[in-house]
Amino acid sequence: MNERPAAPGSDDENPATPGSDDVEVPTWILDLVPVADLARNHLRASLWTAVVVVLAIVGGACLSTGTSGLTTTLLPVFGVTGLLLAGVVTGRLRRSGPTPTSPGESTAPLRPGGRTLAALLVLDIVGTALGLVVLAAAALCGIDGALVGAALLVGVLIAVGTAGVLVDELFPGWRLRWFGGTGTAALLVLLASGGVLALGRGLWWLVLGLAVVADLAGLLALRAGRRRDLADPARSSGPGTRLSHPARAPQGPAVTPWGPVVHRLGDRPRLPGARCLPS
Repeated sequence: MNERPAAPGSDDENPATPGSDDVEVPTWILDLVPVADLARNHLRASLWTAVVVVLAIVGGACLSTGTSGLTTTLLPVFGVTGLLLAGVVTGRLRRSGPTPTSPGESTAPLRPGGRTLAALLVLDIVGTALGLVVLAAAALCGIDGALVGAALLVGVLIAVGTAGVLVDELFPGWRLRWFGGTGTAALLVLLASGGVLALGRGLWWLVLGLAVVADLAGLLALRAGRRRDLADPARSSGPGTRLSHPARAPQGPAVTPWGPVVHRLGDRPRLPGARCLPS
């Protein structure tokens, strides 16, 4: 049986050509692209803070003789770091305004709550990385059993930072309230952690409690951030730091039942078909 040859360039000639069908990207992945861009901007802004904390971790590990001493030495450092990171990701400790967009960066608008989600992601990423640095420094300095200490320090940082994000969403226009609320939360977390460290037992329960507190504060912050984004669409205009003043939408010419009326310097508004009377 003779088969007719396929025409050049037809689909029958190359039936299994790769890339011939368009790949549909899920919507939730497209929604995460601007969140990732904003998180990358926050990570760049937090770079020097993380470098200073790494140096403090190395110095504390070299000077400490055990896990308890290392954790006690680095506890205030991680508490202050959580406060600083919360100020960076919320724009409280750096100049407000949109950051310039790099050539490969997305300009898609953020979904409601995306700005808050990016801030919480940065806190988790930086906190986990610093916890791994604590473990590595403890291993290099011969300190055994530093896992619980590293987990406690990471919990303190994330709990304080998440509290700062929550206070920022609840009191967006009050700088003093943000400093007061976040500072109070940091002080309470440090006092509770210091008290448990002094007792020398129940550290894992403290780590679990800090994780629960951070998760609850994060959920409340996401809810409050989504509500703010729905009320103020300028916050979701694209990647960048928080905007201190929402941008106003441009106003067009006034519209009347007879058509638009344009005002110019030295001209009087006239209706279509009206005659000018001599003055």
